[in-house]
Amino acid sequence: MTQAGLMAAQSIIPGYFNYDLSWTKKVLQYLKFYFKVDNMYVLNKLKVLLFPFRRERWGRDPYQPPNQEINAPDLYIPVMAFITYIILFGFAMSNNFKFTPDTLGKTMSTGSALIMFEVLLLKSMLFLCGLNSNISILDIVAYTGYIFVGAAINVMVGICLGNYGFYISLFLTSLFMATFLKSTLKAEIPRPADGGSQATRNYLLLSVMLLQFFFMFFLCVYDYGHFSTGVSEETMYQYQQPEEEVLYTLSQGFEE
Repeated sequence: MTQAGLMAAQSIIPGYFNYDLSWTKKVLQYLKFYFKVDNMYVLNKLKVLLFPFRRERWGRDPYQPPNQEINAPDLYIPVMAFITYIILFGFAMSNNFKFTPDTLGKTMSTGSALIMFEVLLLKSMLFLCGLNSNISILDIVAYTGYIFVGAAINVMVGICLGNYGFYISLFLTSLFMATFLKSTLKAEIPRPADGGSQATRNYLLLSVMLLQFFFMFFLCVYDYGHFSTGVSEETMYQYQQPEEEVLYTLSQGFEE
């Protein structure tokens, strides 16, 4: 009986691991498609993101990888932009003496939660509006993740040019990201035949555009207070006050 059980287990376990490894390999192959990029693609894609008004063709071949189709979604740029955004925001907070040990973790959690919320929202809007689209979850993650390119630029401009430059950059990058996402989804969502669905499609695209301004503001300003590159007099006073108190106490001790 024991020997029969061992023989059965030996026949089942290898099959389980082979199935598990086969599934993992398929997932990795699927993700690898979104990371097939080269230097020329990254450069041209950034041009499309930052100058979407100059782009005329937004349709794409869904079977072509990003390095062969400029309009194809990729995950390389969103991931790199997300990491850059986190590092720059941590630097900006430290420059304002607002950096805490949980700043990077908080920024990463906020950005991740925002992308998940936007993906769920967009997928739900497509379903509720009855609009047919072959756009996948990872496609939406890639398209919505491009917002971190603008967010990283905003923080960098804030560090270099100060508060006024930051808000000008915030408006421009929000406009660029909104235009890019609207044009991309317009090409991804087929034009309905009836007039009612056409109006619903237009309202959906308009809503997506307006939401980009809110999401960009949320990433760069909300929950972090006033964004400024320079150190305010109030902040400097708060950090200088303990030092002055120590010096005053020492001077009193010497006088005694």
